[in-house]
Amino acid sequence: QEIKINNRRINTVRIILNPDIIPDPDYVQNLSLKIIKDLELKVVHETDFEFTLHGLTKVWILSQSHLILHTWPEYSSIHIDLMTCNDIVSKSMLEKVFSSTSAKNIVISELLY
Repeated sequence: QEIKINNRRINTVRIILNPDIIPDPDYVQNLSLKIIKDLELKVVHETDFEFTLHGLTKVWILSQSHLILHTWPEYSSIHIDLMTCNDIVSKSMLEKVFSSTSAKNIVISELLY
């Protein structure tokens, strides 16, 4: 049986920020614009939801698939889910994008299918 790779990628990024940085809506907006610009993603639709006590989820429907950011301000943490339907975004590209953030710890996982 032949195994076929369709060049689809799921990238997840977990960012633990320095404790003095709170991932508020402005921080998330600036980070997301940097991701979209640096990776040359094409946004089709954007929406967000702010949770009552704290936290924010932002969603972008892309022509390539989707980008989702979830924040946990109480832990200075952001989780990013980026799925693309082709190989336009690689782990090394993500490492370059996030190297300039003020993160204490960045974990990037990539799944090809």
